[in-house]
Amino acid sequence: MLIVDGFDQSVEQVYDLIRAVYRESDMPAFFPDGGFPEPTAFGAWLAALKRRSGSIMLVVKHDSALVGYLILDPSADDGDRCADLKLGLLSAYQRQGAGARLLEHAFSLAREEGWVDTVYLAIRHDNEGALRLFEQTGMLREADRDRDALRSVESADEMRLALDLAKYVPVSDFAGGLQMGDRARLQPRSI
Repeated sequence: MLIVDGFDQSVEQVYDLIRAVYRESDMPAFFPDGGFPEPTAFGAWLAALKRRSGSIMLVVKHDSALVGYLILDPSADDGDRCADLKLGLLSAYQRQGAGARLLEHAFSLAREEGWVDTVYLAIRHDNEGALRLFEQTGMLREADRDRDALRSVESADEMRLALDLAKYVPVSDFAGGLQMGDRARLQPRSI
């Protein structure tokens, strides 16, 4: 498996990956409006994201297929140095270290670039595996919400996690065989 810059992948492939991840899960919609009506709208959103300072989009490739993604979406407010995190892997590729590697690389890049100080993530209380993963990377529970506003499922309580990038210490002993891509911003390195 290989981690590469998601902005360099075809919009259709990334769109299909995100839709596949969400179809496999009972997670909230990717966006509050319920998602993207079609790839063109997603492409416009992705182009706007790429233009924002501090944005990061990584994907995991297995052979030629995209199997996971990470998006760090910085706040549109110039004075706010925060970013929202979105991460998803196809179920066949979960619990193999790819999520941990994506997080480690994205947090290291964000800290190096210096555009973002704090990363936030909303996660369901009952997603124990993902919660363990995020806490292992240093994210801390910040707040609980009574109900996930993005869903209509009554039992879907969520919590908010946060990571202060100044305190982030990369963990380099995750299992797995991921390697880095070769884009200038994503210098190849063994992880």
